Amino acid sequence: MGHDRQRGTGAAAIEADLIDETLAAHEAMSHISLAWHTPEWLELELSTTQLKALFVLGCDPSFTVGQLARKLGLAKPAASILVDKLVQAGYVERTEDVEDRRRTNIRLSPTGDDLVRRLTLIKREQMRLLLARLSPADLRALCKGLRALASAARQDSAAAACAPCGNESGEPIR
Repeated sequence: MGHDRQRGTGAAAIEADLIDETLAAHEAMSHISLAWHTPEWLELELSTTQLKALFVLGCDPSFTVGQLARKLGLAKPAASILVDKLVQAGYVERTEDVEDRRRTNIRLSPTGDDLVRRLTLIKREQMRLLLARLSPADLRALCKGLRALASAARQDSAAAACAPCGNESGEPIR
């Protein structure tokens, strides 16, 4: 397949092949998913980093500029400039931390929240159309697999529930 490690025999080899097949299927879906968003995303006057920042802020309503910098892998001054541009564009609001005036809290403005929700909803509805094409057996298998993957991800990280992305319980977003 697409990796350099040696293949064993038996169950380990089968598992490695299944992992490779799953990764290939995921990559194919990712490419298709990018095409879904192209019209909406091309209309945005935002850089990729600005869009990432909006989605990060959509997952946690209380962030500082420093926390956003760490999450995005940016230097704090670069994150501050990024936030300035998002504030000027009306997507983000800054507030002074009441407990520590040296800290600045940031959150999505109603306009920013609307954009994140709209883009998330578009993808969700497009996925709904695709899922409706699956047989009940395939849909059950996919659901079971995605729940198992989400469970494995939660075991490896302290990922918090994310409003625009769904939540830990697997219940639909609002």
